[in-house]
Amino acid sequence: MRDPNAPSAFTLVPNADGNIISDRTMANMMPSLVMDNTNGNGHGNGNGNGNGKKTSTVSVMQPVRAERAGKTEKGMVVIPAGTFQMGSTDGNPDERPVHKISISRFQMDAVPVTNADFASFVVSTNYKTQGERDGDENTWRTFYGDDRDNYPVVWVNWLDASEYARWAGKRLPTEAEWEYAARGGIDGKRYPWGDELDTTRANYNHRRNPWMVWSVEVALKSLKPVRSFEPNAYGLYDMAGNVWEWCSDWYGRNYYGSSQPGDPKGPIKGPGRVLRGGSWSNTDVRVAYRLNSGPEYRNLYVGFRCAKDI
Repeated sequence: MRDPNAPSAFTLVPNADGNIISDRTMANMMPSLVMDNTNGNGHGNGNGNGNGKKTSTVSVMQPVRAERAGKTEKGMVVIPAGTFQMGSTDGNPDERPVHKISISRFQMDAVPVTNADFASFVVSTNYKTQGERDGDENTWRTFYGDDRDNYPVVWVNWLDASEYARWAGKRLPTEAEWEYAARGGIDGKRYPWGDELDTTRANYNHRRNPWMVWSVEVALKSLKPVRSFEPNAYGLYDMAGNVWEWCSDWYGRNYYGSSQPGDPKGPIKGPGRVLRGGSWSNTDVRVAYRLNSGPEYRNLYVGFRCAKDI
């Protein structure tokens, strides 16, 4: 893993389309072209003798699109307007009562915000996360290895996520928008794909031993790149498992009993902000499952994705 404290660990560079992306993403986009020079100069060619042909490697830019790398490359999905039954009759008490909600058309990131995305934000703004400002032993950089551009960013709190969303010209989704989008038009089901848990459809339950320590090593092995599983019917990836995702709402245990019927935005205050989706360490990744934590909470299984009005 690269040194997360290295000042030049990542920089922004333009790609072939003029978009600004992470230099490590750029490196992954540039295959090598080997050119032979017939006159050797004693440097050898890697086969053990010192008088073979000299080989030189030239990086060649390919006209390929970086996947969700940087501010201008973020793929969003249009979520159609509609109604759905929010909540669950067989889940936790705070998931009841099941109630009908109308949602206006909006856009949502197809995948959680990645390390490369967040790196672009940090380099562009000089932003320091709460964990970095507080001197945490681990920060989001801990989980950003050389080959982890396309993994979801973690160890970001609600405030960090909100600042990123503002920079990107977006916002965090409401809890109702998140659940509506996660269901993908399939109402009344436990998961985005149906009623049965399926290890081929989501990344969950890596902490099978309840006494397992939540370590950096476990997280690095358990997290998966975005798009590792099939999307739901709306084209959204990782709406169950991998990382918890921040929503804009304050949490209200009994809010469902008084929620407004159209585009609810949650109570005006609460004990914490809403998290949805479950993570690699959870067994419960139902679309109706609710969690909440204080806005400053961060951990190795918490990330986010953004939404945007149309």
